[in-house]
Amino acid sequence: SVIVATDWHGMSSKDLIFLATVLTDTSQFYLVGENLQQGMINTLTLTRSMLGACRLLPDMASEAGEPVIDPTRSYFLGGSQGSILGATQLTLSPDTDRGALIVGGANFSFMIERSTHFTKFETFLAPSYGSRLVTGTLMAFSQHVWDDAETAAWIGATTTGVDGIGPKSFVYLIVENDPQVTNLSSDIAARTAGIPVLQGSVRLPWGVPVVEGPVEESVFISFDLGEPATPEGNLSPDVDMGGHGAVGLTAPAREMVTHFFETGEVYAPCAPDCTLAP
Repeated sequence: SVIVATDWHGMSSKDLIFLATVLTDTSQFYLVGENLQQGMINTLTLTRSMLGACRLLPDMASEAGEPVIDPTRSYFLGGSQGSILGATQLTLSPDTDRGALIVGGANFSFMIERSTHFTKFETFLAPSYGSRLVTGTLMAFSQHVWDDAETAAWIGATTTGVDGIGPKSFVYLIVENDPQVTNLSSDIAARTAGIPVLQGSVRLPWGVPVVEGPVEESVFISFDLGEPATPEGNLSPDVDMGGHGAVGLTAPAREMVTHFFETGEVYAPCAPDCTLAP
């Protein structure tokens, strides 16, 4: 396998000063959306380049001089921010048919206040806007900025395709009681996408039908790694045991995603459900 990646322009470590600046003056927040659009172009171009001209570079050849990249097989794997933005990348990519979206959600303005990361955002928002009510309102009003790039606006078309780009299939894997990306936003993603939940999932989102694997369609599945229950309402959790970053690295997750990429078939890799040791 050949793995390639690039920073999500607009949301990477090099953008931290820029992000801090627009949080202190949200009249400039529209620039976040413009940067994220550029980031989407970067990821789409990277894929096309690696399957095209870059595939023929000497550095991309085997010892026998043959290209090591198979241009007929291209998969997308995105975790956390790479899942929140990755649903859009997968939907818009003319080169990728399958993806794994891990610990993501839809509707950034909804999820951010319910994330452990919001305390960092508040550090920059509070001096300029003071009231928690005001900062919460500003986040709610910000959704139109995110819509050009994040899951909420695009995942509804992932399995059906958009103009000139065919349908995609994907595994949507989350961790129960995710302290960084609230499960409620993952539920929104599943309902918006119109995908079923795979039997064996710990979480059964409201309004989402259950299917028994193996299946050859897009599915939602949740693993439980022992994270404590998250607060009700739009409150940030104060405990993070690491499940957000760990769930995609578990042996069952790797087994499930690898099998899906290779065959197009997905099944629940744990029984009777995916409750794993912390």
